Amino acid sequence: MPWQTDAARAAQISARGSPGPRGVTVNAIRPTATEGAGLHTDVRPDSPIRDFLKDFNPMGRMGTAADVADVAEFFAGDLSSFVSGQVLLVTGGAAA
Repeated sequence: MPWQTDAARAAQISARGSPGPRGVTVNAIRPTATEGAGLHTDVRPDSPIRDFLKDFNPMGRMGTAADVADVAEFFAGDLSSFVSGQVLLVTGGAAA
């Protein structure tokens, strides 16, 4: 997934010149295989690849759009007001 890595790096580089004093932060979310329309198009529901993705993940499941949305909500909210230039892996521990 090279384009996700490139986008994450671009976010980090952009954050260096970010107008942080004006409350603007730059962060990126890098999810793992996530249940959704794209996965259903690429991987059939009965495919062994789907089972592999679930078994490979320490959480025993694939991520969901809601998992990624929760992180986006965190970055958009006040709880992350001092967080900038970060790439948060939403992988259920698979990238640890």
